[in-house]
Amino acid sequence: MTIEVIAIGGELLCGYTTNTNVVFIGRKLLEEGFIVSRQEVVPDEFDVLTNTFKESLARSSVVIVTGGLGPTLDDITKDVAANLFNSDFKVDRQVAKDLKSRFGNNFPSIDHQSIVPSKAIILKNKVGTAPGFIFENGKSVLILIPGPPMEMNSMMVHDVIPYIKKNCLDLKKTYVKNINFFGLPEMAIDPTLRILKTEYPFIEFGIYPGAGKVSVVMKCTNLKESDADDQLNACLKILEKTFQDNVFMSELETIEEAICDQFIKKRLTLSIAESCTGGFVSSKLVKISGASEYFIGGFTCYSDFYKENFLSVPKSLLEEFGAVSEPCVKQMALNLLEMTASDYSLTISGIAGPSGGTPEKPVGTVFGAIGFKGDVKTFHFKAIGNRSQIIEWTANIMLFELYKVLSQ
Repeated sequence: MTIEVIAIGGELLCGYTTNTNVVFIGRKLLEEGFIVSRQEVVPDEFDVLTNTFKESLARSSVVIVTGGLGPTLDDITKDVAANLFNSDFKVDRQVAKDLKSRFGNNFPSIDHQSIVPSKAIILKNKVGTAPGFIFENGKSVLILIPGPPMEMNSMMVHDVIPYIKKNCLDLKKTYVKNINFFGLPEMAIDPTLRILKTEYPFIEFGIYPGAGKVSVVMKCTNLKESDADDQLNACLKILEKTFQDNVFMSELETIEEAICDQFIKKRLTLSIAESCTGGFVSSKLVKISGASEYFIGGFTCYSDFYKENFLSVPKSLLEEFGAVSEPCVKQMALNLLEMTASDYSLTISGIAGPSGGTPEKPVGTVFGAIGFKGDVKTFHFKAIGNRSQIIEWTANIMLFELYKVLSQ
């Protein structure tokens, strides 16, 4: 039996809003061993929604719908579902009471949001105003949750996933392992995956390239848990050994979280000076709760003037080697350690393009450095893509190098 996800909204079809909901839903379900087999985006039109819901419920045991539960004229999702399940409406006094306690008696949409389908299980919205709904017909389940990401995220974690785990026992469990590689193209990893696929036919391999990194997801559905774990772990060990200089594996989801964890555990501090990435590395780090315990701060040293006057990089060095050079980022790292008294420093200078490149230093040329204990480790690489991709590529590679230095 399968799970489908339907996202509702003309703004998604027109490109005004990025559909991040399906990403979150897919990942959270995968963490619990459930795979989304199909996803679809449809407009807020009664007939379209009715036909889409019917077709999905006939195909799948669980259909999760996001969007269209608000109080505005285009929010018709609960009306479509109620009509499909032959449900009338009622006033839910508990929903009204909760909304009044959180938003006050005069909140304009209380009356609308407290009118709910009588045949639905009500899911409390802990963040916004629109409740969610679960409709059951004995064979399949239709789950309606709000579209705003913060509301959707909360309801998925606290209500939808627990419901599926408890009630949808016919869903086949999938066992999953992930591994990430930094600084390698997908074609460098693909031959090894092809060999593993031959040796482990019950494992499904997915390879997902990103800016400066490649993620490999391995899934197993047709084996019992112990056998699946054995085969998945065997594949992990082979990949880790084959690409040991480029592997990132952690119980934490992202490299930023792993870096935060390492710094806090070791009671170390970090300072950053960025040029071509314009503060993007610092931004990625401070998104993680706890960053204030180790991250002293960062400079965006974009111009030669700033490098010379705020980071004390000698003018003669900039004139001889240029700002995008190993001597420059090395000096930046050493000076930053001295200025901030941090345990580690990270510096970056490069050419993000599309202009500014030369035959000697083409667009994508990046130099980076990590300073620690009076020493500096430098890096030189060629990032690929357009301007934004080069910035992200550079940030990912330098964070990986920082993680490796910390882990030594």
